[in-house]
Amino acid sequence: MTIPGTEGRTATGPFIVSIEDVAAPATFKSLETALAALWEALRVLPLGWTQFNAYQYFLNRPDAVERVSEFLARDGWLELTFAMAGRSHSVRVRAGGAVDGPTADAVAWTPREGQAACLRSTGEAVKVMDHRAGLVNVRLLRGGIERTLKPSDLIPPDDQPGGFNSWTAERD
Repeated sequence: MTIPGTEGRTATGPFIVSIEDVAAPATFKSLETALAALWEALRVLPLGWTQFNAYQYFLNRPDAVERVSEFLARDGWLELTFAMAGRSHSVRVRAGGAVDGPTADAVAWTPREGQAACLRSTGEAVKVMDHRAGLVNVRLLRGGIERTLKPSDLIPPDDQPGGFNSWTAERD
């Protein structure tokens, strides 16, 4: 089935994908790689069974690229939502380089108080307790030990090795 108004039209890249409050915008050369990155990020989130299966069906089925391409050809973007931690989060796919905010390469992350993060050296999960005077106080989630670190010693959880942002446009 073709979406009305998309006959003979195709979406062109680059393709920008993001998951609100989970993954900053990242740019991909191919829609196939962009959708694979979204699925890899979404499948590890604490989604309910129905949400998990809906995203798996939409992003991981054999005709996913064709179907999403039809939406992008018609509108230039696609936005889906899911509920997690008591609120809605948007999943966005944009075609042709249009992006609200910086691409993954340009994101400058600053840890905020109460935010989850990971140690760059080990990937171990921490909670940011305080951030001032160029230093960050964190508490290890396992063991509860507090440490003072430089912001560059931390990465957001979605930047962990194997996480969403480890997918890059060069994988095409």
